[in-house]
Amino acid sequence: MTKGNSVTKESGPRLIAVLSFFWALIFVAVALLLFISRQPERTAQTRDSLIVGQSFPLRGVPPEAFALVGSTLIRVEEEGLAVLDVSGREQSFISFPYRQSQVTAMGEGLLVTPVQGSGYMAVFPDLSTYGSDTREIIYGGDYRDPFLLTFGPSLKGRIVASLFDTRTGSYQTVLTFSSLEWPVSLSFIPGTDQFDVLMLDLSQGKMETRYLRCDFDGKPLTDVILSTGQLFPLRVHLGGGKALFYNEREMVLFDPLTGAREAASLPGIPVQSESAGARLVLLLEEGGNAGLFVTSASEYSGAGSSFQSLEGPGRISCFALTPDGVSILAASGEELLLYNTDTGQVLARQEVDREVARILALSNRHFLVIDEEEAAIITLG
Repeated sequence: MTKGNSVTKESGPRLIAVLSFFWALIFVAVALLLFISRQPERTAQTRDSLIVGQSFPLRGVPPEAFALVGSTLIRVEEEGLAVLDVSGREQSFISFPYRQSQVTAMGEGLLVTPVQGSGYMAVFPDLSTYGSDTREIIYGGDYRDPFLLTFGPSLKGRIVASLFDTRTGSYQTVLTFSSLEWPVSLSFIPGTDQFDVLMLDLSQGKMETRYLRCDFDGKPLTDVILSTGQLFPLRVHLGGGKALFYNEREMVLFDPLTGAREAASLPGIPVQSESAGARLVLLLEEGGNAGLFVTSASEYSGAGSSFQSLEGPGRISCFALTPDGVSILAASGEELLLYNTDTGQVLARQEVDREVARILALSNRHFLVIDEEEAAIITLG
């Protein structure tokens, strides 16, 4: 009896200790669960950060027919522009003034010109239009409210570049080039009251890429030969006054403040390019593979060393860059990939039903993804 009481007295403290241990485990487990629940669900965010909206049929319209005017989605048709909502429904229609028309991008607007003949119609970001019956044949242009830049041959056989003020209905300045000076493109320079003209110059008996910058009064600020013997027909403004010129194999960085020009080879053949937020993204193809490369004015140190290759599959077919230059949505086969341009990493992946033919960035969070049959809005979650 005495022995039994002794066992009972010893087992009491032991039971209390065991129960205390298990209660401690329970408290630790609850605390751990609460801690985990407060942490960001990285896997879920990555999986769900691309939200696919309701698709709408193209109804036989090619993917190339869609474009943006400002932030408005439009469809280019034979007789005009169909203004669409995000579900693809037509809201209004802007008729072309010409029997046969061609449409080119012009900043955030569009430039409509006749296939044969002179004149143009400009479509602005607010969907208002401006028509001109100028006798010049217009090759291209750029728009910055309220100014319109255009260039093309005049009746006298010379190329003319014009800066037009749509508020006053008058020309701010007009530049005339000789028959051996061929402007390739012109554009407004971001953050300044300046515009530039990129041209092929044959006046010295050889092919040269010439670059001209002017103020809004037409006064030349920069006039340099970028290259002799080859043409660099494409360029992008990287901010800080810098401009990057490139062709199918090489590039030249020009800094107007110092006059420095640095040339380098591209790591592939350009297939597509987009720029926003002083950042340039190139889709380059080499050896059957196509990948994305990105650079910016703040990172560019010359000689192509600051072109960052983005991770992911080596067969990107198309992409779109958001207006703030932060995000890229790219397509590889039947998969979408969301990139961050700062890190170069893939943030999310999303499978789709068919191979993507084209992507348009509607805003910093919304994209239009188009295949051969349908289109859908993709939202960043």
